[in-house]
This record gives sequence, C-alpha cells and structure tokens, in this order.
Amino acid sequence: MNDKFFGMVIVSNKNMIGDLHIHPKGCGGEIEIDKIFKRSEEMKIDTIGLIGDHSFSGLKKISSFAEKHRIKTLYGVEMYVFCEETGFLLVLYTSHLSALVPFEKIIDTSRKNFLKGLKLYLEYQKDYFRNSDVERIFNNIFSSPYALPNDFFIQLSNKGANVKFFVNDFFEWINRYPIKKNLDNPVMLEDVVEKIGDQKILPVVVAPGKNFRNYSYDFIMKFLEKVLNFGISGIEVWSPYNVKSLTSTLLKFVEDKGILATGGGDITFGDDIFRIGYYPCPAMYLSKFLTASSEEQEIEL
Repeated sequence: MNDKFFGMVIVSNKNMIGDLHIHPKGCGGEIEIDKIFKRSEEMKIDTIGLIGDHSFSGLKKISSFAEKHRIKTLYGVEMYVFCEETGFLLVLYTSHLSALVPFEKIIDTSRKNFLKGLKLYLEYQKDYFRNSDVERIFNNIFSSPYALPNDFFIQLSNKGANVKFFVNDFFEWINRYPIKKNLDNPVMLEDVVEKIGDQKILPVVVAPGKNFRNYSYDFIMKFLEKVLNFGISGIEVWSPYNVKSLTSTLLKFVEDKGILATGGGDITFGDDIFRIGYYPCPAMYLSKFLTASSEEQEIEL
C-alpha cells in the first residue's frame, strides 16, 4: 500500500488475494522488484507485502517503483524477537516507510542477534561444517557490518546446498538452545510493541511452522495466547511452513480472538518467483488487514 492508498476506501471481491511475505532483491531476497510485480500481475494479486530482512534500507530504494504501480503495496521488516525465553520471527507492517524510522536501532540489534544465533549454531555443528563452503560463506557474511541473515542462505543456495534442510535444522536447534542468555541485548516483544504506540504499524507473527518447529500444538497455542497479551495484531496463517492441520488450527485461533490473518510465500530465492500467490491471504482476511492499516474504515466485500 503506497501513501496515496493510505486512507482510501477498500473495495474488494471474492477473488481478491494478497501475498504479504516477499523479500525483493536488496531486502534479503534475490528477485528484482520489477519481476515481482510482473509475476504478481500474472497471478492476479491485488496486494503484496515487501519485507526487509532485519533492515528497511533496501525498501527505501524500491519504494518509488512500488508507489507507481497499480498493485497495492505494504512494507514490512522481519525481526527476531523474544517473549520470555522463546524467540520467533515478527514482521512490522506499515503503509509508510517513515513509520519504521524510530525502530531502526532495535531492528539492527535484532539483525546482529540473529547472525550471532547462526554463528552459535555453526559452532555447535563445527565438526560437520569445518572447512566447508558453509563455514567460509558465513565468515564472509559475518565480517560485513551490513550483512543480512538471508544473504547467508542465498549464497548457500547458489552453492547448491539443501537450504530447506539447513533452515529446518537451524530452527530446530535454536528452539532447543537457550540462545537468549548468549545475547548482550535480546530484543523483547514488549519493547517493540511499546514503541509502536499510536503509529500505524501492525506486528504479525510470521512463519509459525518454522518458528515453532517440533513444538506441540498445545505449546504453540499457549504461546500465541501469551504474545496476544502483548498486543500482537495478527498471525501468518497461510505459509509454506505451515502444514494443513496447523493452518486450520491457526485460522480458528485468529477468528476466535478477533485478530488478523495474513498469508505469504516467504519469497526469497530466484525460483521462489513461481510460488508468488501460492500461499495467499484471501479476500475477507486481506480486506480486514488492509482496513486495519488504513485510516478509512469503510469496506465492501
């Protein structure tokens, strides 16, 4: 959603869909912004969410292109935050990039923390990764003061590594390992939500099937109840990481609690372009999400 759309009446139909989790090139992804919009048009997507990976500097460079396009655009930044001892991925969605400026420091702290988590994981698996491309790529990434975590996964993919297996193993490990105590300044959910105040920013738990890999559904639901008390706006219900039963459980949860449901493919790698729109946020839920982001409350379905 661009600035011109902020405050407009939202009119949709039953075919309205949105992919709200796309990392363009320069924002933790490989795909050029013009190709993202072209593919979105082919898939008849009404709204996309352009997400920066622990940074929004890349979004600034592509926002002028997005604002000229007929597809509505939301912006967001993905962060790794903690609720008590449990870490998870959170996206701050907004229609105005300027709303993210006050979060610049806390976003960068999250980026450094996540990279440190990766470093700890590689140290834990040192016998397996020693003298490998994995170790060399990470050392190169970690040496850059502006490196994004997804840069590491993209370079692994370009080397032909099984990135899906690697990501799954990393998240299984990070869920077991008490990483928080190894961080100098862990980013806490309550601090992020408190900073939002009256700003038009929607904090959404994303990729729950990845965040809470191998946790029981009972644990996941109790945890989501907990984060809801801190002011979470929504949950990414439709995601490539969510199996069908988890999707159904999450959808019932958001409907019971009256919070927002989103969907998106976590589009990152070059081949992911063909998955744009395969995990969409459907009409009714997308409209509610856009309305919550807008000053205009009139909506027609």
